[in-house]
Amino acid sequence: MSLDWPESPPWSELAHAVSPALDPALDRLSLRPGVLPALVAGPATPSAAELPLDPTLLGPALRTPEDEAWAESAPAGAAPLALDRFRRTIGLILEGVALRGLAEAAGEPLSRVSAHWWARGRAALAVHRADPMLGWLWPEAVDLLRTPERSLLHAPRRAAWLFHWAEGEGLDWSAGEPPLSNVHWQRFGAWLRDPSRGPRSQSPLPLPAPRGAEPCGAEVELEPLSHRALRFEAGPPGMRIQGDALPAPVLLAGGENRTVLLSSLRGGPSSLNQAPAGPVGNWMVESGSGAGRLFAAEGLDLSLDADGSAELVADNAFAGPVNDDSLKLARQFGATGSGSGSWRVLEVHDEGGVLELHELSLDDVTVHPRMTRAFSLPGKSWLEPVQRAMKLLSQTPLRFRTVGDKLHLEGEVNGLAVTLNLRR
Repeated sequence: MSLDWPESPPWSELAHAVSPALDPALDRLSLRPGVLPALVAGPATPSAAELPLDPTLLGPALRTPEDEAWAESAPAGAAPLALDRFRRTIGLILEGVALRGLAEAAGEPLSRVSAHWWARGRAALAVHRADPMLGWLWPEAVDLLRTPERSLLHAPRRAAWLFHWAEGEGLDWSAGEPPLSNVHWQRFGAWLRDPSRGPRSQSPLPLPAPRGAEPCGAEVELEPLSHRALRFEAGPPGMRIQGDALPAPVLLAGGENRTVLLSSLRGGPSSLNQAPAGPVGNWMVESGSGAGRLFAAEGLDLSLDADGSAELVADNAFAGPVNDDSLKLARQFGATGSGSGSWRVLEVHDEGGVLELHELSLDDVTVHPRMTRAFSLPGKSWLEPVQRAMKLLSQTPLRFRTVGDKLHLEGEVNGLAVTLNLRR
């Protein structure tokens, strides 16, 4: 199959330069109309019978102004992927022919078919398949990695990579607009950024890593058919992030930083709910065990703050073994004291995780009759079960689990279980 070129010396020279590569690729093009369009010098109104050519393809520079600008702004190492005007000519002609083939197969006017983002993407992928050495899709891959927030509606050639991904997933999107779902779009966005599976694993040159993520906010404006990478930094209590632009809640441990990819099919504002992943709040100690001894507690509060500080407060409190003598003593005397330390979430799971306490113990404990605080005496040993348990708990990672208004802390020291049961 051959093409009719404009009858002027500059176009004839360009045809002579590109035909050795263009003609074989044209034969391999999967989307091809029954009758090839005639090439005409543009600008012209696109029609099925004619394919207008941009005069900037005639040079004299090695690249068109658009490709030269792209090369100058490309990330380090990516500039060689910019197309020269000969490869640009071949790609535009093959893509224009493929669009006419799509229109013919759909039985619709070219103007309508070529206006769809998915038609341009499918045609661009056909060009890549017809001549992989052309490098037609590598600038698009670079742009997808550095500006994922730009909609495919405004950069439709990038959609070729969506169809490439769909083929690898075994999805049959061979005709018309693809039945794209939120799950598809989220999985495609993750594939793009995966260095072992996405475009970076196939490129003839090392592609740049995805652009650094933006700081996060409570609400993000997203374009249709786009992705946006946000960076989250979790404080000591960790973080749980939920939103309709996320495939699942994102869980971060204390002090962890992570880039999270938001995905949007339809665009518009997307709300993000960010909450501590660890048990922030005020908790009342009810019971526990340490070094194999069970104890009950009353008037003993543990505060875990969002800034990572922790405080243990005894206010007219008692803690001790569950027996008649201890309970009788508890009805007569109480203890007062406080201590501060810190805490951090080490791991986060769906229903809990692992945290650690640092240097949390009670100081300056005094004991006094419950009915009056007219006098008090030093009571360092009064809350010894709690002191011993807190010392052990401050030396080991603790599994935490919240059930309703209950918090359970569990650890193991020297083969012995250490637990605290608390209530909000």
